[in-house]
Amino acid sequence: MKISEEVYTHNLLWRTAERLSRCECSQKDRFYLNLSALLMAYLAFEAFVNFLGEQICPESWINEKEAFRGQGDTIEAKIGAISGRCQFQWKKGERPYQDLKKLKKAAIPKVSEQVTSEK
Repeated sequence: MKISEEVYTHNLLWRTAERLSRCECSQKDRFYLNLSALLMAYLAFEAFVNFLGEQICPESWINEKEAFRGQGDTIEAKIGAISGRCQFQWKKGERPYQDLKKLKKAAIPKVSEQVTSEK
């Protein structure tokens, strides 16, 4: 079998988010497209973190579910492992950390928040 192209999940998800955010639709439908775009953007971010982790900390990503189990927010634990290896310190009160927290909250709302925003 010949491989003609290598596709990275994070790139595909990001392109999907971009296209969803540019779709023309009614104002009523815009909410659902924006919600979908936010979810795709967050999934792209998660996929990119996993891509980096596999490159930078391959020993932790061999069995990532076990490696990060019980560490609270899994994505935050993964970023901690990567940033620790790269000797990078997150400034949790500043950007980009705060932007990522907002993205997660917007992309994965609670059902009660979603119903309220639709009204």
